[in-house]
Amino acid sequence: MTNLHFNYKDVFRAGRLGFSAKKMWIVFLGFLVGYIGYDILSYLAYIAAGIEIGEIWQIFRLMPMFPVDALWPWYSWVIWIVGALWWICVSLLVGVAVSKITYEQLRGDEFYEIKDALKFALKTGKSAILAPFVLILFMLSLVVMGLILALITRIPWFGVVFFAVMSIPAFAVCLFILYLVLVTLVALLIGPSIVGATGNDTFDTLFESFSVINDQPWRFITYQVLLQGVIIAGVVILAFFS
Repeated sequence: MTNLHFNYKDVFRAGRLGFSAKKMWIVFLGFLVGYIGYDILSYLAYIAAGIEIGEIWQIFRLMPMFPVDALWPWYSWVIWIVGALWWICVSLLVGVAVSKITYEQLRGDEFYEIKDALKFALKTGKSAILAPFVLILFMLSLVVMGLILALITRIPWFGVVFFAVMSIPAFAVCLFILYLVLVTLVALLIGPSIVGATGNDTFDTLFESFSVINDQPWRFITYQVLLQGVIIAGVVILAFFS
């Protein structure tokens, strides 16, 4: 079992822990599955918009993106968004599998198998997906309720008074939505690690995400900055030897 310091020193283990053929293979498979699904759905989105497949190939080749200078029908946007969500969900599941392997490695099991990690990710990984999804739905519901209440302000005389009374609560709700955006980003970043290490359900994953942003914000930010430095150094070293 690896003896951890439970402070910034453990961040510098990330390069060594990440340089693993087993983990890189899982990430590659996840990237391939996510990319193929996104690529097919993106092509379908363009085809549904009336664009010939040859024209799509001439512009984008193997990586179609959303149009920046053309108007898509709504159903093309729906298809493209489904493809993007597919890639994000696959990436989160891969993160759960890699985190599970790392967790077992730190416990002393260096031979934890890929198939076991993938089974674990498929069984419990929905928590890493649903946690940010629940937060996004909650924020959208707050926005919709705000828009509905905003219609009341169009009533003559009463609407002006209602706007004055509700302006302060509306400002508080806007700050709360901004707070939820930060928690959502945290859930996307460390949700797979939470699930991989604990096997938590969606509620517990949300609880841990809120705990990080409330109780450990500066530690989280500092560790992320240090981790980016380790990642850059690791990529540069690997690129040099490659």
